[in-house]
Amino acid sequence: MKQLVVTIIIGLALIGSVLAVSIPENSYKVNVSLVNQKPDPAQPGEIIEVRFKFENAGSNRADSLQVELVPKYPFSLLPGDTALQNVGSLQSHQTAENGLIVKYKLRVDDNAVEGDTPLTLRYRIGSDAWIQPKDFKISVKTLESILYVTSVDTVPNSIAPGGVGKIVIHFKNLADSFLQNVKTTLDLRGVPLAPIGSSNVNIMDKVDASENAQVEFTVMAEAGAASKVYKVPFELSYNDDLGIKYATNNTVGIVIGGVPDLGVTIDTSKIVSSGTSGKVVLKFVNKGPVDIKFMNIKVDDTDQVSVIGSPEAYIGNIDSDDFETQDFTLYVGNVKDDQVIIPIDMSYKDANYNDYHEKKELSLRVYSSSDAQKYGLLNGSPSYGMIITIAIVVIGIAGYYFYRKRKKK
Repeated sequence: MKQLVVTIIIGLALIGSVLAVSIPENSYKVNVSLVNQKPDPAQPGEIIEVRFKFENAGSNRADSLQVELVPKYPFSLLPGDTALQNVGSLQSHQTAENGLIVKYKLRVDDNAVEGDTPLTLRYRIGSDAWIQPKDFKISVKTLESILYVTSVDTVPNSIAPGGVGKIVIHFKNLADSFLQNVKTTLDLRGVPLAPIGSSNVNIMDKVDASENAQVEFTVMAEAGAASKVYKVPFELSYNDDLGIKYATNNTVGIVIGGVPDLGVTIDTSKIVSSGTSGKVVLKFVNKGPVDIKFMNIKVDDTDQVSVIGSPEAYIGNIDSDDFETQDFTLYVGNVKDDQVIIPIDMSYKDANYNDYHEKKELSLRVYSSSDAQKYGLLNGSPSYGMIITIAIVVIGIAGYYFYRKRKKK
């Protein structure tokens, strides 16, 4: 019996010694996982934040946890940030939502390729050796193959009716690979424009990654085209380096219009000589293909000419190849020259509501009293030649009368 008891005691002692050897003093169990990345996926050139979770499933605390990120291309730390972080201790059974979060911010290289890219992380407890580095997959996605229209120019800025201009479309390849078979098609249906020297389609073989390109179309506006802004649809179609086809629809605004060609003359005048007043009729002629709108005119006083009554008048609209008249009552002072200047101030808009302001000087002919009398211009008096003619007629009639009377006697 004593031998059995001794045997049991020895056996229990042996079991206790085995358990003591198999259970280490530092019985922590650290697990690390990638919680998330923001944004997901990352794009080339962006800054992303990655979050790792550290958990301790062991029964003992893990003291002095150190974490180090080992960034490799295409990832790099932001200036001033460090790869090594002292994050403190992990309590026993600190898991799940109680896990310890470690964050890093990284920049993705501009030329990063699409795919799941490894990011290496390692850690250690206190002064222990570094745990074998572990790779985590970070998702990177490049921009969709896209040909972006940066601007559209017309040369000149507005095309006159019947005139020729150019439409220049500028675009940029935003993809990280070349684009091919780039076709630009203008849809000119319902628009008073026609291509000149080529069709409404332009094809380029290739546009390299991140490169700028442009296409040009020479067009003519119809002679009778109304002056306004026209919306011209156009399509860009192309293939990426894998042969996948893309197409985008766009719209460009084309201005048809031009600079008005306005002529001003003195149509009629009742002013004959200096020192008199009278009505002067001004004639405004629209000689160009562009309509004139909201025209207002003003006659300015000078040392020689004064306006009697209102010096300003509203004309309104003058269509292309049409005219309007406006009269003013003016007084011309005593002048020595046979010409006096009438200053005209005009403001108006074209058909596209662009503002114009012009000043012109009109020359009015005046006569001396003798010349006005001679030409029969002064107050409707007969001219010198007319007086002679009348005198001859009167003398002839009187002579004939006396001749007949004397013959009867």
